[in-house]
Amino acid sequence: MDKRSEAAGPAILIIDDDRRFLGITKKILELRGYETRSAASLEAARRSMKESMPDVIVLDVRFGKSDENGLGFCCEVREHSSVPIIFLTGLAGSGDVVAGLKAGGDDYLTKPVDFDVLEARIEAALRRVELDRKNLTGSENAGDHEKIGTAEIDEEKFARLAAKLSEQEKTAARLVALGGSNQEIAEKLICSVDYVKKLTSRIYARTGIPGRADLRKKLLK
Repeated sequence: MDKRSEAAGPAILIIDDDRRFLGITKKILELRGYETRSAASLEAARRSMKESMPDVIVLDVRFGKSDENGLGFCCEVREHSSVPIIFLTGLAGSGDVVAGLKAGGDDYLTKPVDFDVLEARIEAALRRVELDRKNLTGSENAGDHEKIGTAEIDEEKFARLAAKLSEQEKTAARLVALGGSNQEIAEKLICSVDYVKKLTSRIYARTGIPGRADLRKKLLK
């Protein structure tokens, strides 16, 4: 069941095995208006993401005695999702930064972190997602009614529905409403068809809309 508040800000998932740092970071981001979840292990992060995909992931590299690390987890996520990933770690060498970006990270910060800088990087990642969304749907202005062929999204209706969705789910909902197939949506979001199916299932569950045809009827003018 979806626990996202209609008034919640972007959803941030922080993954770090340092519980003290995890608690501090979570609290600070919550005070700045984000819907913040935390995971002290990669397995806990997987469970969290299965329930609800975040808008941005903040990820450590090292996880104590675990055989896994953040680099491998990032590669794993990239097999099915383009969600922004910001590495936040104590590893500060140039080789570490290169490894993080090559694994699929969008950004790389080192500890101790300035939380103003972390917030700025999160906002930059969210802006890139929004820009990608506009490019995908062909809208140059977020307030414009979006059209593909004869299909046109009613922005007022979409705004009410979008309050319950993550940024990635909003993009998928637009593409579904405009007639995109699962394969077309997967290509645009750079993810697997199976992940698109999970994404759309979450959209229907969170909005109470039964399926694709009903979503189009709800959102199109």
